[in-house]
Amino acid sequence: MKIVFAGGGTMGSVSPLLAIRSALSQQGVKVEGLWLGTAEGPERAAVERQGIAFQALKAGKLRRYFDWRTLTLPFTLSRSALKARKILQRFSPDVVVTAGSYVAVPVVVAAWSLRIPSLLHQQDVVPSLTNRLLAPFSSAITVTFTQSLKHFPKRKTLITGNPVRPDLKLAERSSAYAQYRFSDQVPTILVLGGGTGAAALNRLVWDGLDRLVSFCQVIHLTGRGKMAVIPEHSRYRAFEFVDTDMAYAYAVADLAVTRAGMGALSELAALGKPAIVIPIPNSHQEANALAFAKNNAAILLPQHGLAVTDFVEQIRKTLEDRALLNNLSRNIGQLLPENAVRALTDVVRRFAAPRSADKKNPPQSGG
Repeated sequence: MKIVFAGGGTMGSVSPLLAIRSALSQQGVKVEGLWLGTAEGPERAAVERQGIAFQALKAGKLRRYFDWRTLTLPFTLSRSALKARKILQRFSPDVVVTAGSYVAVPVVVAAWSLRIPSLLHQQDVVPSLTNRLLAPFSSAITVTFTQSLKHFPKRKTLITGNPVRPDLKLAERSSAYAQYRFSDQVPTILVLGGGTGAAALNRLVWDGLDRLVSFCQVIHLTGRGKMAVIPEHSRYRAFEFVDTDMAYAYAVADLAVTRAGMGALSELAALGKPAIVIPIPNSHQEANALAFAKNNAAILLPQHGLAVTDFVEQIRKTLEDRALLNNLSRNIGQLLPENAVRALTDVVRRFAAPRSADKKNPPQSGG
């Protein structure tokens, strides 16, 4: 099966695609993949570590606010769509799969023009501008939340949940303690700012670190380029980005403190990890966070006006309340549909099968 994956700029649009590819391989499907992503995003390293060929595609970013670069967007998209079309013609995929990101726009449009089927996955509660634009050009649309169904055509949309990589469940907790040289007698928090990092969240951690390490151990994913000055402490570990060792970070964590991107939230849900969620203000993440908080599946802390003392105190209170941790763990584990990755791979295989069969059995010439 030949698949073009399209996504990047942030890891949010990348993680579910890597989960789909990994699951297909585990199902015994031989996948020849090509990834079309951004030149400047964090996705290239993660993609190439999975053995997937990567090619950067320049595509103008879609903005909801006025920017002078918006004036050149039609020309940029046209050039990108032509380049994407040539790439697709040369690679001849059976299907294109994307979870959004502006780099996917020219790819899906080019696939539509070539009658190559495409799957669009909507992770967040509220669809992005990109996914709204791509919906008419997509062969099938899958969504994480029931609330998202109303935004897309009924005839080609189904709810699947959000896929996560199967390998995230493989790490042993005892091995994770050894990995980070942490004590199993002290609770551990995992701070996730997203693939590109979260400056405000980083600052809360660093400003409150002396108090945090007095009662817990901290694994802190800062994001690329966000580790200018990193404090040193035996109970603190900081990394710009973690990929292959992410299973260990999750295994050792008693509590996660995270942004509200659906990649991280879905992984936490799959693992039943209690979470404190601090969404990016005035963004689609607020709807994600609210969906979890309304179901008592996470503690929602608005970033605006959040003092360091309140931030640290909320973490302390949560860690000390075993009943609360158990309740959060149970609820987050039940919030999203199970077997999301299986549901998505079924859709991918269904749309890829006809083209794959045609390639194996080309029409015979008469004579």
